[in-house]
Amino acid sequence: MNSVHNPDKKIFLISGASSGIGNEIAKYLATQGNIIFAGARKESDIQELNQYENITGIQLDVTIPEQINSTINLIRNTYGYLDVLINNAGIPGWGAIMDLKPDYFKEVIEVNLIGYIRLSQAGYPLLRNSAKFPIIFNISSQGAKYAFPFWAPYHITKFGVRAFSDALRRELIPFNIRVCELQLGPFKSKAFEKQKQLLEDYKMKQIKSEFTPRLLKMFEMIVLNPKRKEKSPIKVAKLIEKLSSQLKYKVRYEPGRKRLASTVLTKFPPKWVDKMLLKKF
Repeated sequence: MNSVHNPDKKIFLISGASSGIGNEIAKYLATQGNIIFAGARKESDIQELNQYENITGIQLDVTIPEQINSTINLIRNTYGYLDVLINNAGIPGWGAIMDLKPDYFKEVIEVNLIGYIRLSQAGYPLLRNSAKFPIIFNISSQGAKYAFPFWAPYHITKFGVRAFSDALRRELIPFNIRVCELQLGPFKSKAFEKQKQLLEDYKMKQIKSEFTPRLLKMFEMIVLNPKRKEKSPIKVAKLIEKLSSQLKYKVRYEPGRKRLASTVLTKFPPKWVDKMLLKKF
């Protein structure tokens, strides 16, 4: 085990780095000279990550404790410490609550929330060994502030990540481990392409439900909106790099925040918002 701290390089671990925002964050941080352990589930994605300098692609499914332990052991045996943990792995979760099976909720929660908890617990001892203002970034979204209809599984996990971040931060203050939640707005990601495919699959199944017409209208307005503006995830990567290198930070950031939607859905009376959403879908 090499436990000698390199003052010029930080050790990062990021989950969900196979594509999208996680992939872009990993690659950008690597170009800044950091040492990146990037988790992915598929072997092809791991091989792609290994092509980049300063990136070690690892098999990491956050629902499998054995893979988490293997990842942590690799970092422990190689460096002996961890400076930055980025909890990013996640899956979409949508549908009419009355039509969804409880097991579906469990599946989404297992990845989007329990996965964060598992990886944070496993990485904690290595973060304690860091000499560079260690920090945990919990990647969340604006969905932690309000709940759209037909997105309950997703919103439940994001509200959970917010509570987890606040509680964990307060528990780790005595050990100088910081916890920061990033509530992202719309960024360019393959996640939306996947959601488009999910929409097509849903249509193909021809699910007969009294909720289906409204669900499809909502999905098409939000996901397929041609006016949707998505920003580059490099902005998120740069924020993470900056906060990882300084002691001062805020407990919560909202990069890419949609100001109008955020204001309307969080500042106006709930029943007024209910009526507004009912008119939309």
